[in-house]
Amino acid sequence: MHKPTGIQVWRDAIDLTSGDGQQVFFHYTSELAFGNITHPSKEAAEIWASLRTEGNAWWGKGIYTVPLPRDQWESREQLLDNNFRNMMQRDRDSDDPQKGPAYVDREYPKRAAFCVPILIDPANAFDVSIRATPEMEAAGKEPGRNLANKLLNEPGKPPRSCVVLRVSGEDGVQHARAQLLNTLRQRVRLAPANLDAKWRLAEALRLRGFYQEALPVAQEMVALCESTYGLESHYGFVSRHRLALILMDMGNLREAEKIDREILDAYLKAFGPEHQLTVFSMANLAVLFSKMQGREGEAAELYRKVVAFREKQLGPSHLDTVHTMTNLAITLNDMDNHQEAIELHHRALEVREETLGPEHPETLQSVSHLALALHGRGDLGEALTLQRRALEARERLLGSQPPSTCRSLERFTSILLDMINKRVEVLRCPMKW
Repeated sequence: MHKPTGIQVWRDAIDLTSGDGQQVFFHYTSELAFGNITHPSKEAAEIWASLRTEGNAWWGKGIYTVPLPRDQWESREQLLDNNFRNMMQRDRDSDDPQKGPAYVDREYPKRAAFCVPILIDPANAFDVSIRATPEMEAAGKEPGRNLANKLLNEPGKPPRSCVVLRVSGEDGVQHARAQLLNTLRQRVRLAPANLDAKWRLAEALRLRGFYQEALPVAQEMVALCESTYGLESHYGFVSRHRLALILMDMGNLREAEKIDREILDAYLKAFGPEHQLTVFSMANLAVLFSKMQGREGEAAELYRKVVAFREKQLGPSHLDTVHTMTNLAITLNDMDNHQEAIELHHRALEVREETLGPEHPETLQSVSHLALALHGRGDLGEALTLQRRALEARERLLGSQPPSTCRSLERFTSILLDMINKRVEVLRCPMKW
């Protein structure tokens, strides 16, 4: 942390360059957005969505940055004035009782609490004081004047800077993903004995779909844990489960099942059926069964046990309970048990809306899965309304490219097509007088 400003910086720059020279700029953001950008499990499209500005994009779409790192600002206030001058003045002078000077002093510093360095080709960096973005050109705005016709640098006020970064096409985003993974690999090489680093690397590779690269890391981790701590140790079991996850994602479900069954049997013998490790292992096996053709019934049976245990241990409104309840509902819907699936998704949605808020990703997941179950039961109108809610929220929060938005669009389109087809069937039916 930089003491004069209190800003925390990510030590690993995001590389968006293509090898034709580079410049470094600095993206200042909130804690929530910073967590999304730097989390190793995030997909490339999600990272890009967390960085990119689309709503309130006064200078055009892209990543909003400045040339100065955290140690070249005299204070956080100077940075805030640079990035949010007009917005802060608007909220200070607002008639809204929720706004005002106290609101600005409390809320705006959070918006620049973290810093992410970004490397980019000079051609993709638009210093809006001297170079118009495509949106500015289309609107006929000269450099230094934004889309709302306001000047970046007004006479008599401290000068400001804004550089909008853009990457054309998907290749740039995919390159950024590769660079992030390379950063994780470098950390592991610097600390080869660090099990946590190896776990992070294997998990990041798995979640990003690099299974062939993840597999040898996981196998090495299993061998290291078993030789250091023993086959029946906690580390031995955890490392084997991580290996099973990779095998599952690679489609080697039988081998994954063998490993997870061995772990569950060991926990049952050592701790009994209601220990948290046993319940966790049971949930893992249920996930595996839900992916195996013809094993959905076994998955549902295990999920029911896990839900019962977690309701007893954690309570019915705990998010871990709700997560398992959601998995059970998805499995039941796949088994055409739409009614029970709808009831469970309703319960999960109520808890998530109250606990996480109406637009949290997990809440939107519940909205979308409830719509799927209603669609399966034939309630097309209600299903369409819910799927529209999920789609519009994801488009607004993430943009149109992330996988979750694309899935919502596919599901919304599927319901519309079903409604059209059913309407056609009605029209084709002979009329009875």
